[in-house]
Amino acid sequence: MSDTDHFMSSKANTEHLLKSIEQHKRNEEEENSEIPPRLLVNLIEWLRNKGMSDEDIVDCLLHICTETQVLYS
Repeated sequence: MSDTDHFMSSKANTEHLLKSIEQHKRNEEEENSEIPPRLLVNLIEWLRNKGMSDEDIVDCLLHICTETQVLYS
């Protein structure tokens, strides 16, 4: 039995590989998901009702949709 065959025959390694593949699929689904348009409309209406300006609403949306968040010092 080769090293590769031995590695893949291990039950723990197989389970780990399957879990890694499943996590990768979930990550891809999250990256490819979109915010439902109605949710955005409701959010914008709610923020306007709270007195936020359109400029502040756009800034808020840009902030929450960025991949990397900048920490304020």
